[in-house]
Amino acid sequence: MSTLGPPVTFPGLRLTATSFGPLGPGSGGSVGGGTIGTWPVANTAYFCPMRLPVERTLVALGIYCSNPVSGNFDLGVYAPNGRRLASAGSTPQTAVNGIQKYTLPTPLILTRGSYYLAAVADNITGNYIRSALGPAGADFHRFLGMAEQAGAFPLPANATLGPITAQFIPHLAFLFAGAPV
Repeated sequence: MSTLGPPVTFPGLRLTATSFGPLGPGSGGSVGGGTIGTWPVANTAYFCPMRLPVERTLVALGIYCSNPVSGNFDLGVYAPNGRRLASAGSTPQTAVNGIQKYTLPTPLILTRGSYYLAAVADNITGNYIRSALGPAGADFHRFLGMAEQAGAFPLPANATLGPITAQFIPHLAFLFAGAPV
């Protein structure tokens, strides 16, 4: 049994996707599993920790978008020390009610271990699918190891991970090539 949650297949492509919600990989697997809302603070990046039990080849990143779309976002992968391993760069939000995918120009081999999946938006107008846990949400997110950084658009080469204050966590996805190595 995979600890990464149920894979999502893309017909015609040999890819699997693992979504990330507030309770870890696989907990945000359904767009219906979250709520629609705007980014809480423009230019504030949110860092969601995840652990890979096996080596995987990362080929794309994704974020679940809703309607209306507005402005730009950036997605990235970080090492535990805050060093950026890959990033989409400033990307216009265009997907309506679905996942917007960014394909990495070069696949990234992620060895077994811990990483952060990061996301940031440059405005508070565009809607995203997210999980919001209410008044105790920020405390729960800190307990899970989530972090944030203000003034982080586009995502920085080296993140300064601070305690998360938001009750909001965007639904994000890693898209891997093939089966686990």
